[in-house]
This record gives sequence, C-alpha cells and structure tokens, in this order.
Amino acid sequence: MLYKTNYHTHTTFCDGKNSPEEYITKAIEMDMKILGFSAHSMLSFNTSWHLPVNRHVEYVKEIQRLKEVYKDKLEILCGFEADYFPPVAMPDTCGFKEFSPDYIIGSVHFVTGDNLDDGCFTVDGPVEEIENGIKTVFKGNEKKAVQTYFATERAMLESGASFDVMGHPDIIRKQNGKMHFFDENDGWYKRE
Repeated sequence: MLYKTNYHTHTTFCDGKNSPEEYITKAIEMDMKILGFSAHSMLSFNTSWHLPVNRHVEYVKEIQRLKEVYKDKLEILCGFEADYFPPVAMPDTCGFKEFSPDYIIGSVHFVTGDNLDDGCFTVDGPVEEIENGIKTVFKGNEKKAVQTYFATERAMLESGASFDVMGHPDIIRKQNGKMHFFDENDGWYKRE
C-alpha cells in the first residue's frame, strides 16, 4: 500500500515559511500519513537559517506537544537535518542524544577550498553567494566547486557519522537552472 509521507520539513524554527502546526494541518488535509520535521541544526554555532542553539529544546517540546495533539490524525516525527561541515559540525546521533530525535538527516550545504582558511559558501544559497564562493574559494573553477561538493558528500558517507538519511544528494543543482555554472549532461558530472 502506498501512502504520502515527508521527512524533510523545515519550519519557522529555522528557515521554513510556516509554523509546525500549519504544516500539520496541511498534511492532514492532503491525507498524509507521516510528517517528519527536520530543523536545520549545527549545534556548535548559529547561522541565519539554522535552528538557534538556544532553541533546540523549545523546538523538540513543540513537536512533541503537536505529536500528542494530532496523534489520531497523523504520525508526527521530530528530527534534525544536521550538517557535515568538518571540523565544525558532524551529523551524528550522539550529538543529538539529549533531544531523543526520531531521526537525523546528514546533509552537505557548505563547501570549502583545500582547507577552511580558503573560505566556504553554501551550495544552495543565493546566486550571488554561489558566484562569489566559486570566484573566491575556487578561483573561478566551477567544475572543481561541484566536484568538491560531491567529494564532501562521499566523505560524509565514509566518515562513520551515525545519521539515518542522507539529505538531498544533488542540492548543488538548486541554482544551476539560473546560473548554468555546469552542464548536467557532461560525463564528469554524471560520474560524480
């Protein structure tokens, strides 16, 4: 039997557009069976699009409250989308143990040059950020930026970090439709 689920939902606790309850009521309206919340989280520091470090407990309590309120209509899960950004952050269930999440999504959003001193940028950020990142971090080498993204994903998978789901393995494509900084039909890209 097939049924609708979603495990990658961001709310106003991080960079989402709606409150958890607004997503829940829409999921019920759409006859979804499971809705998983996955706040962006980097426990070691805050960015404008991550769940602030001091709001993790509040986020978990709210999702747990909503689980109880809507338990007869929808299965609700509480998770985190944790960044792989060595040496700053790791998507590891041990780091989130105190919050008892239902799952952890391991994701790569940041790419760096040969080392962190070269700088970094988010691969799914605004076009200007990606253009500037490729220009400054990779000296304009678009192919190397894309290859570094995929190499970072492979490193995450090989790192031994204990996460449950790999998040959006192709998010590097998010702004490519606007920027056309690589050809998605090229052999090197398909191999990556």
